Amino acid sequence: MKIAVVGYGDSVDKTLYVADKYYNNIDFVCFTVGEIDSCEDILEKCEKEVDGIIFTGQGFNVEVKKYGKLTKPFLCIPREGSCLMKTLWNIKDHYRDVKKVSIDILEEPLVHDIFQEFRIEFEEIFVFPFDEDEKESKYKEWHEKLLEQDKIDLAMTSFGSIYGDFKQRGLPVARIEITTPVIKNSIDILIQLIETKKLGAAQIGIQIIELNLSNEKANHYVSLKKKNLVESKLIEYLPLVQGSLVRGVGSEYIIFSTRGALENEKAQNYFLELMKDLSKEKLIIYSGTGYGTTAFHGDNNARTALQKAKEHKESSYYIVYEDESIKGPIGEIEGYSYNLMIKDKNLNKIAEEVGISPTYLSKIIAHMEISQKEIFEAKSLSEFLGVSERSARRILKKFLDSGYGEKVTSVQYNNVGRPTQFIKIKLQKSN
Repeated sequence: MKIAVVGYGDSVDKTLYVADKYYNNIDFVCFTVGEIDSCEDILEKCEKEVDGIIFTGQGFNVEVKKYGKLTKPFLCIPREGSCLMKTLWNIKDHYRDVKKVSIDILEEPLVHDIFQEFRIEFEEIFVFPFDEDEKESKYKEWHEKLLEQDKIDLAMTSFGSIYGDFKQRGLPVARIEITTPVIKNSIDILIQLIETKKLGAAQIGIQIIELNLSNEKANHYVSLKKKNLVESKLIEYLPLVQGSLVRGVGSEYIIFSTRGALENEKAQNYFLELMKDLSKEKLIIYSGTGYGTTAFHGDNNARTALQKAKEHKESSYYIVYEDESIKGPIGEIEGYSYNLMIKDKNLNKIAEEVGISPTYLSKIIAHMEISQKEIFEAKSLSEFLGVSERSARRILKKFLDSGYGEKVTSVQYNNVGRPTQFIKIKLQKSN
C-alpha cells in the first residue's frame, strides 16, 4: 500500500514521523506545499501513483473539490481539541501577557469548552471556523486585520504558510499543530477506506455515527458509560449490515459495509429503533450514510449526510446517494430528498447567475416545494442551509442583486439593530 502525505513542511514531517514509527508495512511518500491553493500538479501525480492521500489540514478540502477528478481515497487531518491544548501548552512561557487571541479552523464551541475546562481566561477570543467556501488568503487577511486594529495580541493559526509568513515579519503568531493521536486515527481511517476500495465493491456503503457528548465534557465517567452503551448497541447492529467498525475521532464511529447490506430493511429498522432506545437514555446520536462507487465517494457522501444530521437538536439520520441526492431525516414523516448536484441546465444557469453553488440552490428549491414558502429572511434560511446568518444574508443579497429575488419588506425589531429584510426568491429573472 502506498500513501501520499500532502501539506506544509512541519505537518508533513510530523505525519511521516508517526508513519515511520507505527506503520512500517506501508510506503509513505511526501509532497510539501506552500499555500494550499497550489497543489493541482500534486493531486494529478497522486491520482496516478498512490493508493490514498492524507492531507495535513482541512483546508485541502477546497482544493480537492476544485480539482474534481480525484478518485483515490483521501482524508484531511482535522484540528481537534488536543491540537489547541498542545498549542496553549507550547505558548505558556512565551506569551505570558497575552490577553486577546484569534483562532482559525476550529469550531467556536470547542474553543470555548477547552478554555472553560482548563480555566484559561482571555479578554477577547476571535474565532474563524473552517469554511470550505473560503480560501486560505481570507484567514490570513482576517488575522492581519485584527492585529492591525490592536484587537488581538496573538494570532493562532492552523495554516503553515500563514505561520511562516507572520514569523518572518515578526508578528505575534502561534501554530496550531496536529498531534500524534489525531494523525494515527486519520491514517487508520484512510487505510480502511483504501482496503474497502480494493475489495472492488460496485456500491460501497459507509455509515458514520457520532455521539453528542457536548454536555458531558466535565464528567469523564459519564462520557465513558455512554460510549460503552452506544458501542454495545453497534456491535449488535454489525452482523445485520455485515460491516466492520472503526473508532473515529472523539465519539465518532465508522462502519464500512455495502449498500445492499445497509439498505436491508431489517438493518434499517434496527438502527432506527437503536436511535429511539438511546434517546430514552437521553443520548443524542447523529448518523450519516454515504454510498458511492469508490471509497472516497462513499466517505465524502457519508460526511455530508452526517453534517446535515448534526444541524438537528435531536438524534437524526441522513443518507447521501452516489448521485449526490440526499434523503432524511430517515424514519421521520417530514423527511425529504433533494439533489446535491443539479443536472438541469436551466437550474445550473440560475445558480451561476445568482452566484451560489448548485447544491444551495437545490436545497432551497426542495425547501420551497415542501414548505410552499418563497419568502425568506436571513435567520430562517441560515437554519435550513446550516450556515451562519451572515452567510445567509449574503445569499439573499445575491438573489436580489441578480434579479432572482425581490425585496418584500423589512422590519426593525424594537427599533434597534440591523433591519430584517424579507426576500422573495424567484426562479425566473426579473426584467
